[in-house]
Amino acid sequence: MTIVVKTARFVAENRESGCSWTTIAATDLTAARVAKMSTLDAAHVDVVLVMLGVPDVLLATSATAWGANLEKVVEHLRVHATPNCRFVFAGIPPMGDFRPIPPLARKMLMLQIDRLNCVTDELASRASDVSFVPFPDWRVGDMYVQDVFSWRSLHEMWARVLAAATLRVLNDMNPHQLESGSESLGAS
Repeated sequence: MTIVVKTARFVAENRESGCSWTTIAATDLTAARVAKMSTLDAAHVDVVLVMLGVPDVLLATSATAWGANLEKVVEHLRVHATPNCRFVFAGIPPMGDFRPIPPLARKMLMLQIDRLNCVTDELASRASDVSFVPFPDWRVGDMYVQDVFSWRSLHEMWARVLAAATLRVLNDMNPHQLESGSESLGAS
């Protein structure tokens, strides 16, 4: 997906400075797998954007395991990050809306997404350096964005919401806390 690239572009445009990023991506990237990665490095990173959850929804990861793994990810990154690094967790998208699926399967997906998003939001409420950004409402009246626009439009809308959250975090940081004139965005 192009969401991270678009998010970085919107951040750079808004701040009128450079924005570099590193992406760790895989179709089977669960929170447990990321929590075990020894190669996570947030040195010289001002904001880490974490976009996890789709595989965890599909694997029915428990809310307890999800929360514990997210906390491990944040703790590991804190050890390897600049002292004032901030963490922005993206909400899990409403996957049940993206493709026609049977009503019971859709309900199960949406309940799992809500459970995991609630845990992530709770983590953000407890930690001053963690923010949670829910997936934006993508409905236009009774229609979905996909009916009116395109997947490209959906990705751009999501990136704008993530960029706005990233900019809020960056703007809350004191200017002298930022490493340099260009922001650095880490993304999972």
